[in-house]
Amino acid sequence: DVDGAEQARAARLAHTVAAEGVRAGCEEGSAAQLVGQDGSGSARKAAEKSARGAEIKGVSQLTIDVEGDAVSVAVQVTRPTHLLSLIGVPEVHGQAREMCTLMAR
Repeated sequence: DVDGAEQARAARLAHTVAAEGVRAGCEEGSAAQLVGQDGSGSARKAAEKSARGAEIKGVSQLTIDVEGDAVSVAVQVTRPTHLLSLIGVPEVHGQAREMCTLMAR
C-alpha cells in the first residue's frame, strides 16, 4: 500500500527529528550544568538548531519545551498521499515526542 508506506515514512522521519533534537538539547544543557550554569537556555537553542537543521521535507509542526531539567521535542511530519487523494484524503501524518533530563556530566 503506497499511502501506508508514506505514513510509515512520516512516522520514521518524525522520530528521527525528535530524537536528534532532544539528544542535542540534552548534551548542550548538561554540559552547561557541569560548569555551574543553567542549562535550559542552551538546551533549547541546541534542540531547536538540530531539529530545524534537519532538512526533512514535510516537518509541519515542531514544539520544543524546556521545563526545569526536562527537555522535550515534539514533531509532526506531513506527507502527501497518492491513492487516498482520489477520495479526498490529501495527506498522512507521522508524530513523535522524545524527552530527556538534563544531568551535569
